[in-house]
Amino acid sequence: MPESVGVYFDEDGLVKESLSKSNFFYVCIGLFALTNGMIFIYRRLVSSQVNHDLIDFQHMTRVESNYHWWNGLSLMINVFYILSIIFIGLYHSKEKFDITDYTALVVLGPLFIVLWIFWFIYLQFTKK
Repeated sequence: MPESVGVYFDEDGLVKESLSKSNFFYVCIGLFALTNGMIFIYRRLVSSQVNHDLIDFQHMTRVESNYHWWNGLSLMINVFYILSIIFIGLYHSKEKFDITDYTALVVLGPLFIVLWIFWFIYLQFTKK
């Protein structure tokens, strides 16, 4: 990564806002810690109400299926972070290659999260 990471661009593709490499790193670590910490706290609060031996969603209550859904959301968010950081690293790479070959990295993370939200909606309608 270069010393300065562009985070906001104008219509012409010129950098309007940027962060230093170290600030970008700390923002990423902070976001990671905040989201995973909130999910961890939720899991700790609800853990006593969940039968951890169940593996089939058909036999779980709504609280149990929500608990496991939040565990999966943690995975989806972390995959989103990883794919985003890979794309940002490729975008700011000193090597010259066509960045449009890697736009799938930008689409996959949000797509996984949207699909996971639809899974949550499905679980809410199928649980008693």
